[in-house]
Amino acid sequence: MATAAAIVIVIGLGMAVVSGLFALISLGDLRLRRLLRQTPPTPIAAWRPGRVAAEGFVECGPAGHQTAPLSGAGCAWFDVSATCHRAGDSDGELTWRTDVDRTPGRPTLADTGGRVPIDPAVFAGSRAAENTTREYVHKRHSVPPPWIPASMAESLKRGDSVTVREIRLPTGGPVFALGRLENGTLIRRGRTIFTPGRHADAVEANDGDLSLMTVTIPVFFLGGLIVAGVGVAILLTVTN
Repeated sequence: MATAAAIVIVIGLGMAVVSGLFALISLGDLRLRRLLRQTPPTPIAAWRPGRVAAEGFVECGPAGHQTAPLSGAGCAWFDVSATCHRAGDSDGELTWRTDVDRTPGRPTLADTGGRVPIDPAVFAGSRAAENTTREYVHKRHSVPPPWIPASMAESLKRGDSVTVREIRLPTGGPVFALGRLENGTLIRRGRTIFTPGRHADAVEANDGDLSLMTVTIPVFFLGGLIVAGVGVAILLTVTN
C-alpha cells in the first residue's frame, strides 16, 4: 500500500507540474493575442520595414509556375531533400543529407494592390505548406527508384534507408501572413504566422486556445493537489 500511495502522490504532483507547463504555453498565447491586435492586416503596397501583416494569396515568383518533382503537384515553390541512414556496418552508423532540387527564387505574397517575395523560412512547417514523403530500404541487387538522387543511389549498401521529403507551397489563398519586412522581403524574425484563412480566423483560433487553457490549467492543478492529498492520506494511514 505504501508503494501505491507513493505512486498516487507522484501522479498528483505530475498533474500540478503539467498545469505549470500549460500556464507557460498560455503566456505565449497571450503574447500572440497582443501581437495580433497590435499588427492588423494592411495593404502590402503600404508596408514599411518592420513588423507587418496582410491578408492575401500566394503567387508564383520570378521562376514561374512550378511542378514539384516528387508529387507532381503544381505549386509556387518547392524544396526536395534526401536523407540516408546507414546503421551498424564496418563504417559505423552514418546519416547524410543531400539537397535534391529547389525552386530558384522565392514565391510571392500578393493582394489587390501589391506583391512581396516570401522567404521560405516564413512558411516552413506552417499549415499553408504541403508535404510529400517517400521511403526506401535498399536490398542486395535491387535498383533504387528514380526519385532517389543518383549521387546517393550509387553509394547505397544493403539495409540503407532513404527518406526523400518534398515541401511545397501551393498557389492561391486566402492566407494570413504576419512577419517582418526587411529589404523588400517578408522574413521570419520573432513570432511569425503564415496560415490559410484570414486575420479573423487567426484571432479566433488564438481565443479558442486561451479558452481551453483557462479550463485545463485549474483542472490539472486542483486535480493534482487532490490526487496528491489522497496519496498522502493513504500513506499516513498505512504507516501508522
